[in-house]
Amino acid sequence: DLAAIIRDVVHPSADLIFDESKPDGMPRRVLDVSTLQQMGWRHSIELRDGIVDTYRWYVDALERDPAIAHRTGRTKVVTP
Repeated sequence: DLAAIIRDVVHPSADLIFDESKPDGMPRRVLDVSTLQQMGWRHSIELRDGIVDTYRWYVDALERDPAIAHRTGRTKVVTP
């Protein structure tokens, strides 16, 4: 589940709490990549690896420009 992957990368000790009285997101749209695969395309980055890389980029950006934290409302960053 995507939320658990993000939690594990960003803040492993955090608890995930879902409001079960609300709908579970938008209806799923399934992307058909069979044509791309027939043409030889394959993904090169696993989902978790992409999330790790993106979060590291974000943390590095915050360290380079603390004003980003102010603009995003982020005051504390948990390093992976």
